Amino acid sequence: MKLYLAGPMRGIPNYNKQLFNSEARRLRALGHEVFDPGDNELGDHDLSWYMAIDLPAVCRAEAVAVLPNWWLSEGARLEVRTARALGKDILWAEDLRPVLPQMLTCDRCPEEFIVGQKIKNAALQGLTVGAVLGAGICCLVLAFTGGKFL
Repeated sequence: MKLYLAGPMRGIPNYNKQLFNSEARRLRALGHEVFDPGDNELGDHDLSWYMAIDLPAVCRAEAVAVLPNWWLSEGARLEVRTARALGKDILWAEDLRPVLPQMLTCDRCPEEFIVGQKIKNAALQGLTVGAVLGAGICCLVLAFTGGKFL
C-alpha cells in the first residue's frame, strides 16, 4: 500500500525524525511504499512551505498512516483533512488499523483534536465526561478503544 506518514514534527527535538524514520523503515519492511516527511529538508520554514511538499504526497498516497499524538500537529491535521476530503483511509501507523471515525472531526470546530486532548487529560485526572462538558466544551471528540483513551 502507498502510505503517507503523518505526525508531529515542529517543536520536537530533531523534528521527531527518529520516530518518523524508524516507523517508515518498519512499514517498508512490511512491503509498503512510504512517503516519510522526515526525509525532506527540515529547518526554519513556515507551515505553508512544508505543506507545498507534503500535500501533493498525501494526494498520491492510498492512505495516511498517523503516528501517536498526530492531532496535536497543525500540519498532520491538515494532511488528515486533505486525505479525508479525497476519500482516503486514515490508519494508525503502528498496526494499520483504521482510526475510529469518532476521532475525526466534523470539521466545524477549529479546536477539533485539542478538545479531544482536553477530554483525555480530564479523564486521566479522574473527571467525568459530564464534568468536562459542563466546563463549556461545545463538542466531544472522544474515542475509547482497547481499554485506553487515545
